[in-house]
Amino acid sequence: MSHSKWRKFGQSYWLERSGSYKKYINTCIVCGAKGYDPVIEDAEHKENKKSVIFREMMKTLSALALDEIGRCADCAKIQDSSRKKE
Repeated sequence: MSHSKWRKFGQSYWLERSGSYKKYINTCIVCGAKGYDPVIEDAEHKENKKSVIFREMMKTLSALALDEIGRCADCAKIQDSSRKKE
């Protein structure tokens, strides 16, 4: 039986097993959305794109850029607009 039979949709066997690639997975501190760090799309990470883990990361997750506080763009926009109203 293959490992994919035991995974829910949107989960990856390779991402669960990787320890060194967890630094490239971003999580928003407000909403908890997960995605990969867009920095892996740069030219210096080009050789890493051949890696199974990077391919699984790009296939399973979407790009998620975080600001300096650790918020995604949607949460930052909502929180900043509510501050301006006060």
